[in-house]
Order: sequence, then structure tokens, then C-alpha cells
Amino acid sequence: MPALIAVRRVSERLRLLGGGSHRVRASGTARAASCQHLRLYELPGDDPRGIRGSGSMTLSLKEVVRSPLRSVVAGTAGTAAMSLFYAIDHRLHPLHRGPLDYDDSIVPGEIVANILNLSGVTGRDEAELALALRWSYGSVFGLWHGLLRRRLPEPWASTAFGATLMTATLTLFPLLGRTPPPWRWPRGYLATSFASHAAYAGAVAAADDGLRRWG
Repeated sequence: MPALIAVRRVSERLRLLGGGSHRVRASGTARAASCQHLRLYELPGDDPRGIRGSGSMTLSLKEVVRSPLRSVVAGTAGTAAMSLFYAIDHRLHPLHRGPLDYDDSIVPGEIVANILNLSGVTGRDEAELALALRWSYGSVFGLWHGLLRRRLPEPWASTAFGATLMTATLTLFPLLGRTPPPWRWPRGYLATSFASHAAYAGAVAAADDGLRRWG
């Protein structure tokens, strides 16, 4: 009987040890699954090398805050470059009277006035609305480049950004501003529009990448 009891005790201990190792393996599997779940929340472009635990999450949260701000600042830089382009172009053509393209005209202000249903708007008011739209829309549109840049390398991000911008320009002016279709725009408008938006897109890309390296 004592021998039988001893065998039973050894068998019970082996069974408990086996269950324990199973629980250890299960716990390890759960931890691996948890880590895999957490990786789903890592932002594209985050480099996990050398970062452990809460540090990785802190980096991601900082990037979530800084990335939109960086893109808006880049959009503001692009708007400044576009405004500078128009100023230089006007100086290079002193005999030219009037706008160089529809972005340089009061048409954007007319669009804003129509959307907001403003009445009694003068030409000066429309010019001011056009300027306000340029700086606000131009700055915020930088967010689109920031999103593209996180997914595409240069120059593909800037190419997609510029293509989106020109598509919006060539379609929204006829739809909202009641301008003719692009192929019927006044002479020089189409070339100036492409050149001014190229200046904008190039400045946004340069500013965005510069801020990424700096920050």
C-alpha cells in the first residue's frame, strides 16, 4: 500500500507539472497575441527598434499630435510660395491688367459668398474672401500631403498631391464658380494655374520633409 500511495503521489505531481507547463505555454501565447494586437495601433513610419513598452506608445501619441500640425504649417508655407509666385508674375508683366488665372481673381470669393449665402457683397469684399479662402484652404490642404507622405515616398507623394490639387482646381471652378471649362479659359490662365500650383505643391513637400527631419 505505501508503494501504491507513493506512485499515486508522483503521478499527481507529474500531472500538475504538465498542467502548469500548459498554462505557461498558454500564457506565452496570450502575451504574444496581446503584443500582436498592440502592433495594430502602431502608426506607419514608427521605428520600434530600441523602443520598449510605454515608450513606443508615447512616441505614437506625440506623432499623432505633431503630424497634423506639421502638415498645416507646410500648407501655409505652400500658400506663401503661391502668393509670392503671383506677386513675381505680376511684376514680370507690368502691362498686364487683371488676374493671371482664376485663383488670382475674385472668383474664389464669389464661391464663398454663394456658399455662405452672403448678400450685399462688393468686389472688395469678394477679393478679401478670396484671400481668406486661399490662406485657410491652402494651409489645411497640407494635411492631404502629410497623409500621402506617410504612405508614399517622394516624389510619388508630391505627384499624387499635385494631381489631386489640379483635379480639384479644374473641376471646382466650373462647378462652383461658373467659369468656362478649362479648355475655354482665357489665354494664359491654364499655364499660370499649373505653374502656381506647382510652386505650392513643391513648397509644401519641401516644408513637410524639412519639418520631419527637424522634428
